[in-house]
Amino acid sequence: MPHKVDCCSKYFLFGFNVVFWIVALFLIGVGIWAWFEKGFFDNLTAISALPVDPVIVVNGVGLVMFILTFAGCVGSLRENIFLLKCFAFFLSVIFFAEIIVGILGFVYKGWFSTQFATFVNKTITDYRDDPDLQNIIDFTQDYFECCGGVGPDDWDNNIYFNCTSTVMVNGAEFTLVESCGVPFSCCTKPSGDHEVVNTQCGYGVRDKIRFTPAERVAKIRVEGCISSFEGWAKTNLYTVGGVLIGVALLQIIPICIAQNVVSDITAIQARWELEGPPHKHRHHQQHAAGGPSTSRPPSSRPPPPQQQRPPRPHKQRLRPQQTSQQHQQLLASAAPPRGRSNQHFNHQQQQQQRLQFDR
Repeated sequence: MPHKVDCCSKYFLFGFNVVFWIVALFLIGVGIWAWFEKGFFDNLTAISALPVDPVIVVNGVGLVMFILTFAGCVGSLRENIFLLKCFAFFLSVIFFAEIIVGILGFVYKGWFSTQFATFVNKTITDYRDDPDLQNIIDFTQDYFECCGGVGPDDWDNNIYFNCTSTVMVNGAEFTLVESCGVPFSCCTKPSGDHEVVNTQCGYGVRDKIRFTPAERVAKIRVEGCISSFEGWAKTNLYTVGGVLIGVALLQIIPICIAQNVVSDITAIQARWELEGPPHKHRHHQQHAAGGPSTSRPPSSRPPPPQQQRPPRPHKQRLRPQQTSQQHQQLLASAAPPRGRSNQHFNHQQQQQQRLQFDR
């Protein structure tokens, strides 16, 4: 049985939880900022028809992570079994939930692809309505080198890029300048030109009368973002797998370490129940061995030989009658008689004392 909790496991678990506790605070801050300032998540809810507002999901994830990491910090530092068990249990629940979602996504891949395509088409419809959503779509199309969900013709669902959309101004019908076009993020970039961005490169490029298919391919990308994303995932399969394994290890390792710390604490408590606390156990052993009660080990030197004291001289004890007679004589001689000097009296008293000592 261990005498104390492993310090490496204890403080590694504490440091791990402190790091993710800070991450949880960051997520909560971002969620609150998005809720009150940007309003992006509110618009995203209306676009994607999600049953739950994503900002609530972000704040919920941050709050759950904050509570779990706080329990892990306090439980590891104070060696609290209840907090450590709660930390390991809820983290295990989250881990197995992620595994179930991954299995369902692999089994129902077609359904998830359809839902993703529907989401992309709805975001294309409201491209000009929200600046933040517009920036996200432009970044996605530029990074994956794609255009639209299935292809560039998906932009016909947007009122600004529709080939047949017109506006009435003072009773006259006008065609929009962006009509039958695509955003600038769909355009191919010329080699060596990375600073200047032509935001009008996609105007009218889908017009089959003005542009031939070859000219169209030369000016914009024709691959859809859904197929481009699937191809990127297959190409970077090892990278994606490594990220997923890393996320899994970030959950498995603290679970195992928390269980190890709990087992050490339980073993120490069981040992105390059998043998008692360490200081009481040592005190009991010393009393059983007949040694001193202090924690200092007994000396191995032999005890020094005892020195024999010389016998005391025998004093002669007087009987009570002799003692009382001598006492009366001393009292009688204490006062000097009349007519004699003090010197004669002292000399007589000294002679009486000498006679008494000789006897």
